[in-house]
Amino acid sequence: MLLGESATHAPDAPSPDPHWHRQQSPTFGRRNTPSQIQADALNPQGAAYRDSQAMIDGASFENKAAAEAAAAQIRELSGGL
Repeated sequence: MLLGESATHAPDAPSPDPHWHRQQSPTFGRRNTPSQIQADALNPQGAAYRDSQAMIDGASFENKAAAEAAAAQIRELSGGL
């Protein structure tokens, strides 16, 4: 994994609300600090779970099912938890 690359990057995972990711993801862009990147590199499954749970928690009612489906796929691709 390269510095700054997301531990939960899953190119085939559906994105229930791409605008939410930019606005609220705890690790999008500059919100992903070097220390967080290092911690996530040591525990990529934990990072995938944390970030996918944030996606579920931040989803609108209309997007909740899509967020849960995307989270399940992300968690499976990261080795499962």
